[in-house]
Amino acid sequence: MDEDIIEIANSNGLIGVGLDVDILGYSTKSKLQEDVCEFITTPDFIHYFPYTSIKSIDYASVEEIQAEESWLEPSKKEVHPLNFCFNIIHIMAVIGLKSKFQDAPEKFICIGSDFDAFIEPSNICSDSRQFKNLKACLMKWLPVAAKKYQKVNGGAKDLFDFTKKKKELNEVVVGILYENGREFLDRRGFLEGLSEPKKGETSTEAELV
Repeated sequence: MDEDIIEIANSNGLIGVGLDVDILGYSTKSKLQEDVCEFITTPDFIHYFPYTSIKSIDYASVEEIQAEESWLEPSKKEVHPLNFCFNIIHIMAVIGLKSKFQDAPEKFICIGSDFDAFIEPSNICSDSRQFKNLKACLMKWLPVAAKKYQKVNGGAKDLFDFTKKKKELNEVVVGILYENGREFLDRRGFLEGLSEPKKGETSTEAELV
């Protein structure tokens, strides 16, 4: 809920985005359900299409219509990273427009994973060994998601300018994957006594790469 996002940001908290497709808003089960056909009455058809004769229309079966429209739906390979990135972009938009911390909304986002309790894991990262792949997906799909989100919802354009420059995009992605979580723990004193990572490398990166 947007109210929760705002509350977490205003309390200087951190939001972990999960990698379970059920949580992200997509599941294979939902795609297995058959589409419900939609109908239009003859009077409505005549009203909306006054210059078209019903008798001149070719009829098609539900299967034929679904085959014709199947290209409109993203493939499973595309929908998982897109869903993940849309969640990140929406969180950034809400924080950037409605919280008291509007300068860098990406700083409030990290990976929530749910590696220990997957119902249906995302195909982009099913365990911590695939973080390199997750980074590559974010670099590729965050700009796509930002552009589509902007087109549908309008506003918030300045929030996504980082997607236009590879260096800035990389900084945001590395922050979400590694740095934001580390800085959050550091602010609360949980990292006291731990050795610092090498320059240009986070301790998490060192373990996972």
